[in-house]
Amino acid sequence: MSSPAHTPVVSGRAYPVTEVGGAAPSSLEEFAADTVLVLDGGYVVGGRGVRTGDEVAFYEKAPGGKDVRVWCVRQVRPGVFEAVHDARF
Repeated sequence: MSSPAHTPVVSGRAYPVTEVGGAAPSSLEEFAADTVLVLDGGYVVGGRGVRTGDEVAFYEKAPGGKDVRVWCVRQVRPGVFEAVHDARF
């Protein structure tokens, strides 16, 4: 599940992640799965994450599986994570 396409996303801006899979995030591994993220401000991002070293490339999908955008999820400090729209394809 993703937010409607009209919801603006600023490329390069870090959005704090408030939930992953319905709970507060505690580990980067939680993002490396088919799951749903909630970003600060209520933006809901559904898709699949893939671990790439010290970050997760999270591929946002629209209902039906169409690719929307890619987010780079990083751990800022213990228990604090942020997602940045990343221009990967």
